[in-house]
Amino acid sequence: MAPPLVEVTGGGAMVICGLPGAYHPRMADLPTGTVTLLFTDIEGSTRLLTERGEAYLAALAEHRRSLREVFARHQGVEVDTQGDAFFCAFASARNAVAAARDAQESLRDGPVRVRIGIHTGEPQLTAAEIATIKKWIESGALDNKAAMLAKNDK
Repeated sequence: MAPPLVEVTGGGAMVICGLPGAYHPRMADLPTGTVTLLFTDIEGSTRLLTERGEAYLAALAEHRRSLREVFARHQGVEVDTQGDAFFCAFASARNAVAAARDAQESLRDGPVRVRIGIHTGEPQLTAAEIATIKKWIESGALDNKAAMLAKNDK
């Protein structure tokens, strides 16, 4: 039997497709209309994990703590986190750009370099997209995509 598509947890967050650790904000918390999306990724994370081991894991924990603080300070909503990557939504481009600037500044002297991408538009998640995501998860296609990304990250 497939895991539930959406399950509301005690804290009001949603678990998408029953995946452990895949927590998302309540839909009511997400900005609507024209929003600015911010994506981050640690450069060479697979290589860093292999080379630095436990030291990388400590750096990753600090990276997550620091970025979450910055995004919250600029009214960003964490939509998703996968490994070392963040996906956040902002009601204004100004706040997203300020968050990106402050994120880079907060990590400037740290052991990792972070890529940040920003896009402004009017995103919509349709029922078909939700069904497609569910299908990918059930088929293992997302695992294959993650393996491909990890291979390209070396």
